[in-house]
Amino acid sequence: MFRAQNKLNGNFLVSIDPVWLSQKEVLADICQTDQVICPYCKEPVRLRAGKYRRWYFAHKTLLNCPFTHESPTVLEARAALYEWLLTKVPSKPGWSVDVEIPTGDPSMKKRVDCLLKSQSKAFAYIIFDRSVKLGIRQELQDQICQEGWHLNVLFAMDFFKPANYPNSVLL
Repeated sequence: MFRAQNKLNGNFLVSIDPVWLSQKEVLADICQTDQVICPYCKEPVRLRAGKYRRWYFAHKTLLNCPFTHESPTVLEARAALYEWLLTKVPSKPGWSVDVEIPTGDPSMKKRVDCLLKSQSKAFAYIIFDRSVKLGIRQELQDQICQEGWHLNVLFAMDFFKPANYPNSVLL
């Protein structure tokens, strides 16, 4: 997961946010003191910050959090979408991007992968890597509509990264 919560002040931390590029040690130190938790199950998480992999938060113990085991395809697509949306925000004052937002229904096992929003509009992006039953898709759509957001559903295929476009994702 890329989003965790500081249990002392309630602020959310996004491991792939550019603000942390030069502050990996600060983020890792915060996680070592057990003050960073999963925003869904409230259990402590640690920062996994490898040299070649994207930085992410991992549960210290594997409990019953519905977001413990997510598809690597969806995770990579989520990170790529988040990073791409961040490049669009500076040219649009008042807009922001967030990642891994829960729906209004805590029983839903899926969350909004990325949310692009302004004062008056919001666009929710949900990424799937396999087919989803119509009932689940409808429940998600209903939850997103209740929030007043526009829903964009993306289906991630296995990644296709030709040599000329190493950072591309096929959606």
